[in-house]
Amino acid sequence: MNIDTLELLGISKEILISKVVDNCVEALLYGNDFDEDGTETRYVSKFKLEIEKKIQKIVDDKITEIANVYIVPKIGEMVESANLQITNGFGEPIGPRKTFIEYIADRASNYMSEKVNCNGISKAESDRPYDWRESGPRITVLMQMYIKEVLEQTARNSMKDVNSIMVKAIRQSAIDAVSAVAKDFKISI
Repeated sequence: MNIDTLELLGISKEILISKVVDNCVEALLYGNDFDEDGTETRYVSKFKLEIEKKIQKIVDDKITEIANVYIVPKIGEMVESANLQITNGFGEPIGPRKTFIEYIADRASNYMSEKVNCNGISKAESDRPYDWRESGPRITVLMQMYIKEVLEQTARNSMKDVNSIMVKAIRQSAIDAVSAVAKDFKISI
């Protein structure tokens, strides 16, 4: 069969090319298999899955690029230019207006200077406020806790090293003592 015969049957060259391309694409993207009962099943090919992953990556990269160019700077501007003000329970302003950076710095300062107990917990955070005792500002207590932990860890490591050396020395002394006794020990019948 040739192109002329197909055209006589009403199938043009364009229709034929379109059908061939459709069948090739179909064969690349999907496959058929038979299960143990002989039933034909259709599955998505690895080729199609790889194409979908590449397309998803391209889309994700483009979205990230657009976000980095347009959205992130805008959010940064909004955060830097935001004016915050403390309000009472009715939404009426009661404190001075502050930029976001001033607000964060003020909150950090208040947090680190807040009075806490020996565990670094404020009275407001404690689940037993009636049993709470002040140990000082949070920054001081946290520094003390950190120094204590570092010193304890260093002491534990040093003790392990000392114990290891002592065990080796005691073992060697025992071996030497047993060897000395064994030299002088004679069995007679």
